[in-house]
Parts: sequence; C-alpha cells; structure tokens
Amino acid sequence: MSKNLIPAPIDNKNVMEDWINEVFDNGDCTEDRKRIIGFIDHSPAMASWHDNVLIWTFYEEAWLDRQDSIKELRRRLAEKEDPNSNLYSLITGGEHGLVQKFYWKE
Repeated sequence: MSKNLIPAPIDNKNVMEDWINEVFDNGDCTEDRKRIIGFIDHSPAMASWHDNVLIWTFYEEAWLDRQDSIKELRRRLAEKEDPNSNLYSLITGGEHGLVQKFYWKE
C-alpha cells in the first residue's frame, strides 16, 4: 500500500451514497443525514459516515452471534467493489462491525 493515500470522501461527488442502502436486507432501511439503520442478514445494523470513512455497526443482542452477519456484510461489500473503478476501499473489522475507508487509486 502506498504512503500517499488520497482519501475519497463519501459526498455524492467522489463516492456516492445510494449504494449503501442496497447493502441492507432487501434495500429496506431508514436514512437520516449520514446514518442508515436497517438489517443485514436479519441482524440490526447501522451505517454511518464522515469524510472517507464508513462505519458498519451491529447492535448488541445477547443471543445474537454477529460473526455470520459480519461475514455476510463482507460478501455484500465485495460484490459492490468494481475492479475497473478509480476508487477502492480498505476494510477492517472487529466483533461489532466493520470500518470501510475509501481512497483514490494512484
């Protein structure tokens, strides 16, 4: 990875926001400013973003194993990647969700 990463903000100019809705189950979600709440693999989840960072968070439920939902989220995000695009994203994660950062290719 290059040291000169050029952030691509999620602002409907550099990175569009409309595809985020499609990641949720059946595209069924509720949006308010830079937050979307819905379900991913039947688990309650939220996507929120600022600048070039998109945070995918799953809500705490004692009986819910989020690992399957996080795997499904990774699969859905991989489907959205376009190898021919000038944009790419770096995805890191933990037990409660994923962080996706967008950059321009050099």
